[in-house]
Amino acid sequence: MQEARTAGCRVHLTLNAFLHAGDWEPLREHIGFLNRLQPDALIVSDPALLQLLSRETDLPLHVSTQCSCSTREALAFWAQLGARRVVLARELSLADLSHLRAETPLELEVFVHGAMCSSWSGKCTIANYLSGVDANRGGCTQPCRWEYAVSTAGSGQYLFSRELNMLAQLPELLASGVDSLKLEGRMRSLYYVATITRLYRQALDHIRQRRQQGEEPEQELLDDLATQGAAIGNRGFTTGNYLRRAGLESISRTGTSGQPQLRYLGYWLASDKQSS
Repeated sequence: MQEARTAGCRVHLTLNAFLHAGDWEPLREHIGFLNRLQPDALIVSDPALLQLLSRETDLPLHVSTQCSCSTREALAFWAQLGARRVVLARELSLADLSHLRAETPLELEVFVHGAMCSSWSGKCTIANYLSGVDANRGGCTQPCRWEYAVSTAGSGQYLFSRELNMLAQLPELLASGVDSLKLEGRMRSLYYVATITRLYRQALDHIRQRRQQGEEPEQELLDDLATQGAAIGNRGFTTGNYLRRAGLESISRTGTSGQPQLRYLGYWLASDKQSS
């Protein structure tokens, strides 16, 4: 927390596991620790836990994408429980986002880059069966990204989703009125997370600067940034459900592209500003 705040970064702490009966008492004891820690927000999926946290803490509460929130009625429900922000379901279009923006005062957050969940916004049990861990309790091993051999499709194919990439479509996405963009980073390298974050930051700054000058963003620049992001390895890109309903074009049939196999030479810990 101290390092994040020194760097000017926020910390959103996840409490979005699907809870079992034995989790309640430990969680109640954990609330005191959270109040002392003071993260910038808590991401929650269980409505009873969100209601409890709204009574016993002043921390901002965000609703996880696992709640599959996709209607104004659902947004109103979470607002009544004390939520400040909702991470919307990944199954929504740009038109859906614009409609919800007009219907709620809540902050809206959306996924824009990374692995596309093959289930409905995180509700998946594939890892439970194949890895012995509960994907809905923090243990997703992303079996939707494993290589499979299937007799009807040949061998060595990634049968599930491509990867979401909305960098080139950021102007349209921002026009929908969302408040926050979410970059998937589970099981990713530091290099991947840093690179994708930098590219989206550059794109957002460019769009803001151009609009302040009364000009449209340069699509060529956005396309170039998207190409740079593709160079670090992917399973083929898709715009998910944002532009059209996702279908067969969202399924990877060729496997990984780009250069995903990288070797670290070291970590840059400090610099001497006086050196050339």
